[in-house]
Amino acid sequence: MADSVIRFNLRGAAAQPSLVLAVGEHLNPTLAQHLEGDFRILRQVSMLDDLVTALKEEKPDTALVSRYLPGSGDILSALPAIRRAAPNCRIALLLGEPDEEGRTLVQAGAQYGIFNVVSGQDLDLDSMKAALAEDRTWSDIADLMPEGFEIAPRQRVQPGPSTIAELPPEAAPSVVTRYAKIVAVVSGRGNVGKTTVAANLLAAAREGGVIGVDLDFTKPDLLLQFVPEDAQRADLRELLNTLNIAPPKLGEPPVALDRRDMQILQEWVDKLPEVMKGVVVIPGPSRNIGTADVPRTVVKEILHYASQKARLVVVDTAFEIADEATLDLLYAADSILLVTTPDHSTVYQNAWMLQQLEDLRIPKGKVGLVVTHAGQKGLKGPREIAQMLGLPLAFALPYDALHHEAARVTRKPIGLRERPIGPFRAFVQNLMDDEEPTAEKPRRGMLFGRTPRLKKGGNR
Repeated sequence: MADSVIRFNLRGAAAQPSLVLAVGEHLNPTLAQHLEGDFRILRQVSMLDDLVTALKEEKPDTALVSRYLPGSGDILSALPAIRRAAPNCRIALLLGEPDEEGRTLVQAGAQYGIFNVVSGQDLDLDSMKAALAEDRTWSDIADLMPEGFEIAPRQRVQPGPSTIAELPPEAAPSVVTRYAKIVAVVSGRGNVGKTTVAANLLAAAREGGVIGVDLDFTKPDLLLQFVPEDAQRADLRELLNTLNIAPPKLGEPPVALDRRDMQILQEWVDKLPEVMKGVVVIPGPSRNIGTADVPRTVVKEILHYASQKARLVVVDTAFEIADEATLDLLYAADSILLVTTPDHSTVYQNAWMLQQLEDLRIPKGKVGLVVTHAGQKGLKGPREIAQMLGLPLAFALPYDALHHEAARVTRKPIGLRERPIGPFRAFVQNLMDDEEPTAEKPRRGMLFGRTPRLKKGGNR
């Protein structure tokens, strides 16, 4: 979230950044007088209950919020709603005294991209202006975190040049804050069942609310797993044709979406119908479109917005790392499922894919193996393949042409009929249980480091 906040410079900006003041009935007017020369005050909020509405309606660049803003609840419980109401707004928090309760608030706020904190000892006008204007990170709030808490946010390496050989070894990580877990389904070869795996994970996680994203632009079949082609009512081309964004020129950085395009993108996603209760699929474009025709920034914002709307986002990809949008996804994903069939050529192709991931410095600890069409005579078993590739086995799907064909014809993934201990549900449960570490509840290890043993037939 921190890298998507609007950036500006108070001295060099052509227009004043907009501001919502939410520091209380008595302090709002006083601060407004001191800040109106540098900011365009959109609204002054005196009650916490009115803050979310103000952020939604005004869509400010910045907001100054007091920890002690009165209301029916407290600021800690309101954090998710505040961030969802203003995903691109820089939130500056007036903390007051950094007591134990305040430090807990700082820790929680960081999970929602709130790093601009003004504590009691820094409560002056210059500090508040700086908090409203600067881009800050975890290091800026380290002294305000709870005692004994070790800062260990999720990180990804910022993608550099498009070729692996040119990727600088010293690329610096940056924080990515999300509300959902993201699963990327990848493979070094096509027609191995990536889309089937993605669809079944969506079906298994439907009760908690889940979004699927189809990044396989040359073969966007994820929606076909749920809806016949002649009944599909959404196409990514519709969005691309509406946005006012030009593809970047060779060698130039991608152009960021402006506020109008962001609103159009979010409204388009909001209008997508459920393909089944609890499941929304963000489709790819109609076929025969190149990855270069889908701007990287569009993909980034789709994933970013999807991660705010659902507890789990499952992304289907092409059979190779063909574009920078896929590279961004791999860095941001909480879990990467490498899908293979047990035939020798596909296993070796995925060994090459695994080497690519390693060269790109994707943490191997978040990569797990899925073996489809398992159990065929004369071919290696799932555990043997996992040992060959040096990966933990997430789960295996037995070769069952009859059931898979029935699922394809009826548009009802087999995950719908899976038992509670089935591989898809077990994987989703393990992933969602792998929470951010805290001082009271430290991380128990990587997700795949505690995968239960598989029973015969691929079920746990």
